[in-house]
Amino acid sequence: MHVAVRRTTHATRTGTLLDMTTAIGRPPGATPTPPGSARSAPGPAAGSPTWPSTDVPSATGLPSAIDVRGLTKRYGRRTAVDGLDITIPTGVVAGFVGPNGAGKTTTLRMLLGLVRPSGGDGTVLGQPLRAPASYLPRVGALIESPALYPALSGRRNLTALAVLAGIPRAQVDARVETILDQVGLAGRGGDRFRSYSLGMKQRLAIGAALLTDPDLLVLDEPTNGLDPIGIREMRTLIRSLTGRPTQPPETDADAGSARPRGRTVLVSSHLLAEVEQICDWLIVVEGGRLAYQGPTDRLMASHTVDVVLRPEHDHDLAPLTDLLAGLGLPATRGERDVVVTVDAGDRESREYVRALAEVNRAAASRGITLIEMSPRRDSLEDRYQGLVTAARAGGATHPPTTHTSTAHTSTAQEARR
Repeated sequence: MHVAVRRTTHATRTGTLLDMTTAIGRPPGATPTPPGSARSAPGPAAGSPTWPSTDVPSATGLPSAIDVRGLTKRYGRRTAVDGLDITIPTGVVAGFVGPNGAGKTTTLRMLLGLVRPSGGDGTVLGQPLRAPASYLPRVGALIESPALYPALSGRRNLTALAVLAGIPRAQVDARVETILDQVGLAGRGGDRFRSYSLGMKQRLAIGAALLTDPDLLVLDEPTNGLDPIGIREMRTLIRSLTGRPTQPPETDADAGSARPRGRTVLVSSHLLAEVEQICDWLIVVEGGRLAYQGPTDRLMASHTVDVVLRPEHDHDLAPLTDLLAGLGLPATRGERDVVVTVDAGDRESREYVRALAEVNRAAASRGITLIEMSPRRDSLEDRYQGLVTAARAGGATHPPTTHTSTAHTSTAQEARR
C-alpha cells in the first residue's frame, strides 16, 4: 500500500525520502516496512484484550470490500467515532461524507491501520480489520497532502516508490509509464514535482497509490483546493479507477483477465455535487455515527416529484390551476407558473411519464399551451442537510441502512458516465 501523507521533515535529502516512503506497503514476503509506517501499525498490543471474532457476514450477500461493525475510536473522554457499521460492496465508487469533525478521517485512518480502534470488528478485502498487514498490500491511499520529493520529476518519484514497493525492477519502467498515462501525466512525467499544479500533484499522488494495482483505493478529499478544471479532471480520473471495462470482453481470455467486479474506490469529500456525480454508494456520518448508508440513487429517489408548468399566456394560470385540482393533483400557483406534485418513484419511471402526458393532454384539451414542463428535484445537498439535521435532533437515532447488490450500483454508475 502507498499512503501519501503530509511530509513532516525536510532536514536532509535522505530524511525527506524516508518520510515519503514511510507508508509504502510491499508484497507478502518482501522486506518489512520501516518502523513508524502504516504497515507497522499492528492490531492490539501484546497483552491487551483481543477483539471479538471477525466473522461478520456481508450485509449485501455479495463479497464486500469493507465490512465493519461497531467501529469506535475514543480519545480520552471524547468519542470521535461511535459504533460505525459500514458495508461497501466490491467494485463501487463509495462516497464518505459528513460535516467537519464527523469522524471521517479518523475512520479512514483506522481502516488503513494508521490508528488503532478502541473497539469494533470486521474485515477489509476479506481480511481481519485487526490484522492490517494482511490486507494493506492490496490497498492504495491518499491521505491529506501528497508527500513526494519536489526536486525529482514525476517519473523519478514514481520509479523510487515502485522500487520501494517491491515491484520487480524489470517491470518498474513499464509500470511507471502506464501509471503516468492513466493519471494524464504522460506528457509531463519528466518535469519536476515542484513545477506541477495542485491538480497535477494530486493526480501523481493517486498514481503512486495505484502502482501496486490495489483492489481498494482510499482517497481523502482528493479535490481539496482544486479549481473547476482540476475538479473535472479528478472526477474523470476517479470514474476510471474502478477498472470496469467500457466494452464487453471479446474473448474468454479477456474475461478471465478482467477484475471480477472492478477496483473499489472510497472517496471522502465535502463537495456533494461531485459525490453525486461520481459515487454510486454513499455513507453519511454525523457526530461519529451513521446517518445513511446505501446506493446514492436510493437516497435521491422520491415517491413524488414537483414539476414546474408554465403556460404560454399568463391568463391561463388560473384555469390551469383549476384543471390540476380537478385531476386531484396538488398545485401551487406562482406569478408565471404552477408547481404540481406528481407521483413518481424516479424521473424515468412509467408512472412519471404517464402523469406528465396526462397533464399535457388535459391542458391542451382546454386550449392551454404549456411551454415548460420541468421537474424540480432535491439535490444531494438538500438530502444530506436533512440527514444531518435529523441526526443532530435525534441524538442516538440511526436511520435504517439500505443495501443493494453490486450489480445494481454498477448499472447506476455506468448510467452517470
